Formats: sequence, structure tokens, C-alpha cells
Amino acid sequence: MYKIIALDLDETLLNNEGQLSQVNREVLIEAQLAGNTVVLASGRPFDGMTKLAKELQLEQHNGYISAYNGGYVYNCETKEAIFANTIPVELAQEMTKEAITRDIDILTYSEGTILTRRPNEWATYEGGLVDMPVFEKEDMVEAINHPVNKMMFLAASEDLDVVEPLIKAVFADRLQVVRSKPFFLECTMKGITKGASLDVLAKSLGYTAENVIACGDSNNDESMIKYAGLGVAMANANDNIKNLASYEAPSNADDGVAAVVRKFMLKP
Repeated sequence: MYKIIALDLDETLLNNEGQLSQVNREVLIEAQLAGNTVVLASGRPFDGMTKLAKELQLEQHNGYISAYNGGYVYNCETKEAIFANTIPVELAQEMTKEAITRDIDILTYSEGTILTRRPNEWATYEGGLVDMPVFEKEDMVEAINHPVNKMMFLAASEDLDVVEPLIKAVFADRLQVVRSKPFFLECTMKGITKGASLDVLAKSLGYTAENVIACGDSNNDESMIKYAGLGVAMANANDNIKNLASYEAPSNADDGVAAVVRKFMLKP
């Protein structure tokens, strides 16, 4: 029996305008009223997920936010973190120096803001996506003076194609590195993934992977698609995710999440 549903946000739960449809909202609230647990599992920063959590009434139904690709897991009802992991200052500074050396951009998050080393379209995009202000820090190495949950290397797709294997070669033994969008290379500490954090959460609730549904569309969803008893790829997912999933749902534009919940959690 499925009791937990973990949902990627962009291009999965949210439509192509980045909005939560009324259909998805109503069905997910119904699922929670029936005793199921909803987990918002995204690469987004925590502050970029709280508004959506309120729309879905997660604080009233013991729902969870799993932010930073699993780097921070938060109980919306008790307002407590059940899991948190950060990149140490020294490593974050080393990553920033690597970006400078390779003349690409980088960003991280600090106290409800986005920090990047110079103006760039990708940080601006991220700021608009998660509704957070972006600040350029000329000396970003010095600006990173505390541990951070996640960092992202940023570049045009063709440039990131070249840089990605080089970044992985330098940091593979210390960082989890995943390409979530053509222009985003997301980094958390080694072993920190959506799937690993979902396992921690499920066990804390007395469940196993067999009780979990995970829905996603992109490569940073791979770990939770593999972990879950039912791994779901949206119709708009990339081929890698579709090949890993055990079920394909309608697209994010067609309320695919609602279709999954109705079929597997609210079925008669």
C-alpha cells in the first residue's frame, strides 16, 4: 500500500507556467485527508518551496519539504528539520575558485537570497523561478563564510557539456554532481540525493520504499525514482527517467500528478 508520495516541482507537479493547478491541489489535499503523506522533493532552496507547501496545506497534514535535492528535510507541521547536510566553507570556496578558473558562473543560497559572482542570465532565471532576490558578489570566495546546502555551476548548455566532466573529475569523491537542466550543474555533498533523504524520511515514519511513490522528470529525480516502490516518470520526462520508471503518467501540463494519486492512492 502506498502511503507517501514524493513530488518533484518544476515540470512535474507544476505546469509549464510554473503554477500549481487547481486539480493537482485538490487531489493532493484529498490524499492527505485520507491519511497519506505528501513530500515536496526539489532541488529548489527551502525558501523557494514554503509558499507551495502552504497552498497544499502540508502544515495541517504532517507534510514535508525536501529541499536542495535532499540536503534539507523539514516537517511542515512541527516546523522542525529532520535531516540537514551542508557543504563546508572550504569546499564551497574551492568550488567558487574552480568556477572562476574555468570562467563560468556559480551560485548558492544564503538567508533567503541567491548569491552569484557576477550578473548572469542563469542566476536571474533561478531567482525568478524560486522568487528570491539575486545579489552579485565580486569577491564571492570571501562572501561564502558559512556552510551552504547546495551550489550550482552555471553556463550555456554547450559550455556546460564541456565543463561537466572536468568538474566531476575534480570533485567526484566529495560531491554529488547532477545536471538538472541544460544550464544547471547542481552540487550537494557526496551521497546527498532525493532518494537517500526519502529513505531517511520513510523509515522515520515507519515505512519502506514499497510504501513510496516518487514522481519526476529530470536527472536529479533519478535517485528517488530508483528508490521508490513506484517510480513515476511524467510524459514530459527525459528518456533516462522514463527508462528507469515503472509507470509513465500524463505530462505536467495535463495534471499527471493528480492522475497518479487517483490511480494508486485514492482508488476504490
